[in-house]
Amino acid sequence: MSHASPVPAPPESRVRLDLLRELVPPKLDCHFFICGPGISTFERASAKAEGVEPTPRFLESVLADLGTLGVQRDRITRESYGTA
Repeated sequence: MSHASPVPAPPESRVRLDLLRELVPPKLDCHFFICGPGISTFERASAKAEGVEPTPRFLESVLADLGTLGVQRDRITRESYGTA
């Protein structure tokens, strides 16, 4: 049985592209599970009424960064929490 490399201690700030570059394997032969706060239905409606885009939260930021790294959406399971 082989063991994965030790994972560095979690950062004390938001997960960013540079951290994901360190953690995501180059072959992208894994599945990603992401759970955290996302843009709520209320926030989307409010931003639309103001004619602006809602500010990305954790979920949207990580999804965008994984896309930048070339991770396909079918390799991502996501769950958000917060106000619906």
